[in-house]
Amino acid sequence: MKARKHNSVKPKAKAAPEKMEYAGDLLETNHWFKIGLTKASSLMLETIGRRLFDGTPKKAKVARALLVHALAHYDKLEPLILSDVKYFFAEDFFCMDKYLCGVIAGQHQKIAEGKRRRGAR
Repeated sequence: MKARKHNSVKPKAKAAPEKMEYAGDLLETNHWFKIGLTKASSLMLETIGRRLFDGTPKKAKVARALLVHALAHYDKLEPLILSDVKYFFAEDFFCMDKYLCGVIAGQHQKIAEGKRRRGAR
């Protein structure tokens, strides 16, 4: 009796993982965190990076700079955070991240419109 060939389907290749970016402090011990950002946050990081740094830096560098500055000036930032939280609960929103993504998109649009106005002068 002849052995039958087993028709097996080759498994599909897994999608390549998204590119990771790293930014750290060269002088101190680094504690690494892996975070996920929305598309709106990612676009905002690109825009902020172009405004604050020469060229287009890595988003990780921009995110790290924003985080370090936010921690350094937390006393000024805390009232804004508490205000957002208070508004979020007053409006009975479902997801704080979704609400903040809308705020980020609005901020990004303001920056883009301001850039267009300055360019039109």
